[in-house]
Amino acid sequence: MAVTLNANGITYGDATGQNTSANNIAGPTGPTGPTGATGPRGPTGPTGSIGPTGPTGTTGPTGPTGTTGPTGPTGTIGPRGPTGGFATSFNQVRSYGLMGQFNASNYNPGTTIAGSQLRAITTSGSSTTTAGSGTWRCMGYATGSNPTEQRGTLWIRIS
Repeated sequence: MAVTLNANGITYGDATGQNTSANNIAGPTGPTGPTGATGPRGPTGPTGSIGPTGPTGTTGPTGPTGTTGPTGPTGTIGPRGPTGGFATSFNQVRSYGLMGQFNASNYNPGTTIAGSQLRAITTSGSSTTTAGSGTWRCMGYATGSNPTEQRGTLWIRIS
């Protein structure tokens, strides 16, 4: 038997009053029910594709100085430098001489004077008339209290 719904006048069912799938007709949608509880978390999805490279950031501050590393191996020996020998002839640059100065001045090591103020002397203090030329550097102490005294020490000609 067919049943009539009273609100809309829709009928459904067969002559026996039983619903069958062939003549099942849906009624109007009812109001939405309350939201149910959140279900359990689902499995993680697949990894997405890599996005484009972002812009370069600013340079960070300088980090602290690290510890000193180990000493490296010894390097090879460099080439030999030029020979800076001394001249062996009198009155040449880089020659030494036992010279006396004939004035009342005192000279300390490192003092330089004109060779014209010097004379070659002997170890006993006798002098010659040979004057030096160029510039000489005192390598010892030369003292003089009287221009007639002969005070000798070692000198080197530097120019």
